[in-house]
Amino acid sequence: MQQSQCGADLQLQQFISQNLSLPNDDEKAIAKMHIHKIVMDARFGQGSCLRMQEEEIASQGDAGAPSSARDSAQSREM
Repeated sequence: MQQSQCGADLQLQQFISQNLSLPNDDEKAIAKMHIHKIVMDARFGQGSCLRMQEEEIASQGDAGAPSSARDSAQSREM
């Protein structure tokens, strides 16, 4: 069984390698992002990649807000 699994894995790797030469750089970047999302969800649980993206967007939004807006938001949290 292990040898057949290795053969299947090798076939998948060859298939991916052959097909990655076809798309342009933009399509490759998008495919890489999708693969990264799948791996993160498989490793850390479904939706983990989306939660990380939402947290990053929220932290960027806080960093981009005027200091008075950040200060008032922090004082409301206390």
